Amino acid sequence: GVPPSRGHARAPAGGMRNKYRYLIIYALSNSPTSPAPTAPGALLAAVRDAARWAFGALGEGALGTLLSLRHVDEALGVSVLRVPRESVVEARAAVAMVGSVRDVPVTLSVVAVAGSERTCRAKLGAVLSELAERG
Repeated sequence: GVPPSRGHARAPAGGMRNKYRYLIIYALSNSPTSPAPTAPGALLAAVRDAARWAFGALGEGALGTLLSLRHVDEALGVSVLRVPRESVVEARAAVAMVGSVRDVPVTLSVVAVAGSERTCRAKLGAVLSELAERG
């Protein structure tokens, strides 16, 4: 094949690489007796279920296979959800539609969006500091 010209990286085998956004999510329990469950598997399943309900099997399939949790702080109820860049709007909607996780009523809010892991770390640090200060 033709070598790439200077300054241009070759695309990985299989085509274009996926680009992601990172949603920082805050989980608030609506139950007076239970904290918001933020176990990674349960939270991810709840978001995928909401996507399936809102967008059907095709929408859930487009989101579901590429969604992943990158960070979970169960004590503060903060998680980072990695989503495909082209599906940010649908992912935010699915997060907002989650009404319960493991049968505990919750409200999930996207409190920040980052375009890279590096910027996500900075925003996540600020969110965790703010929540820790609130106590």
